[in-house]
Amino acid sequence: MLKARNNLLGLALAYTASPLLTLRHHGEWWFMLRDSPQMACAFLACGLFFWIYGGYYLKSRSSGL
Repeated sequence: MLKARNNLLGLALAYTASPLLTLRHHGEWWFMLRDSPQMACAFLACGLFFWIYGGYYLKSRSSGL
């Protein structure tokens, strides 16, 4: 259960923080929220899914259901 919780938390943090990612590619800065807002929204939706699923998963496992 701890491994599953840690994996879900890691996925939730990674997908939630990734739209803030900034990269330098061929001398130009790439910022996901500015340059690809559709991809940023998709990543945020995945992060939200993992936050909700992780909370539900932990609640259902701790109550013995």
